[in-house]
Amino acid sequence: MMFKNARIFRFTKPITINPEQLEAALLISPFNPCGPQELSRMGWISPLGKKGEHLVHAAGECLLICLRQQEKILPASVIKEIVEERCEEIETEQVRKIRRKEKDEIKDQVTLELLPRAFHRTKRTYAYLSPRDGFMGSTSVQFVEDRFAENGRLREVVEIGPGHAHLSEDT
Repeated sequence: MMFKNARIFRFTKPITINPEQLEAALLISPFNPCGPQELSRMGWISPLGKKGEHLVHAAGECLLICLRQQEKILPASVIKEIVEERCEEIETEQVRKIRRKEKDEIKDQVTLELLPRAFHRTKRTYAYLSPRDGFMGSTSVQFVEDRFAENGRLREVVEIGPGHAHLSEDT
């Protein structure tokens, strides 16, 4: 694992956090794969991969965490093609025009039928926390804002506020 284009953020307040506290906060939402009818899922995994046992890897006073996101890939062109075929079948069999509401229902039905067979894409986003030095590094600004601002329990432990107004970016 290597950071490419890492963005560094400084905590607005001094923090005192140990790996056990952070682990407890991350255990609220561990990663579980997408179900057959879900478009996406996210959760925390071990930054050391499949062989890692903990959600937080500590080295000295530095902490490494990893968020895994999984989303189903279902191209709109495939859905559109199948919807058009079904609409043509209905129009020829019943000799009538398909209304927009009915077409939307067919589209939803086709999406639900195709979801279990869709491929999925996985993305891992790593974050490096250095509580002693008061900064955090990540490859994604949105990762920092979304995960550390929305998850109330994690925010209490790490004491980061939402948005750029509360994070000072070092460049």
